[in-house]
Amino acid sequence: MLLPRFSVLWVGIRPKTLSMSLTPILVAFSLALHNQQPPNYLVLLAICIGAISIQIATNLFNDAQDFLNGTDTGTRIGPQRITQAGLATPSQTRYSAFLFITIAAFCGLYLIGIGGWIVTLCGGLALLCAYTYSNGPFPISRGPFGELFVMLFFGMAAFNVSYLLLAGDWPENGWIYGVAIGCPACAILLLNNYRDLENDALVGRKTLAIYLGARASQIVFAFFMFAPYALLLTLPVPLWFLAGIPLAILATFKMFTVKNKIELNANLGISAASQILLCIGLAISLL
Repeated sequence: MLLPRFSVLWVGIRPKTLSMSLTPILVAFSLALHNQQPPNYLVLLAICIGAISIQIATNLFNDAQDFLNGTDTGTRIGPQRITQAGLATPSQTRYSAFLFITIAAFCGLYLIGIGGWIVTLCGGLALLCAYTYSNGPFPISRGPFGELFVMLFFGMAAFNVSYLLLAGDWPENGWIYGVAIGCPACAILLLNNYRDLENDALVGRKTLAIYLGARASQIVFAFFMFAPYALLLTLPVPLWFLAGIPLAILATFKMFTVKNKIELNANLGISAASQILLCIGLAISLL
């Protein structure tokens, strides 16, 4: 088979964290409605499919390549990876990644007609980074700049370009919304790399968690989880976005107190749910 079974592919796309692609779009859409911009639901659908396809492709390329370069071994304690577990061959996983890259590219071609050169630039860079996150001579995932790329693509670009496509103009205070949405996404990646810190160091990765060390990684995680609320409090909107704070507190508590790092796998879902509540609350605030 050219592609793995659907049940295997579902594991490979890492559904627990796919909300990272959709939450910036939800907030951008809500802000557009707040600013009396008539919605174009076809554009909204293309943005959603394109964004989630890029994240899925990134995850699948990472799944295959981390097995091939020896990062994912039998001692790995993170969530199941389909290539490492023998559920799919590296080729099947990579073919699946290219399928989603193709879907994203078709969505991008349509959106270029709406947004012009800025969509061409941001979309092209997003497709390139989906591949180079794990592949090429200098994979992003093996260095200390993964969180920076997450902030840029899952925060700043995802929100601001989505709003541009939906409303036809750049949003006011776009950097505040972008950073506030991007911070929890950065926390999820940092949590993932903190959990794998010892194994990653053995295979030569130089992630931000490795540079920071265990204690500093915990502190920076807490910063990423709570900084959005401090930023959003500067905006004249109702406080529904505070709905994410209880789960942010829980995720941070677990980050500092868990002794067996395999228990941090559940914290990925808690951190993602915190971001979801933050963004749903922010969307309600805007509406």
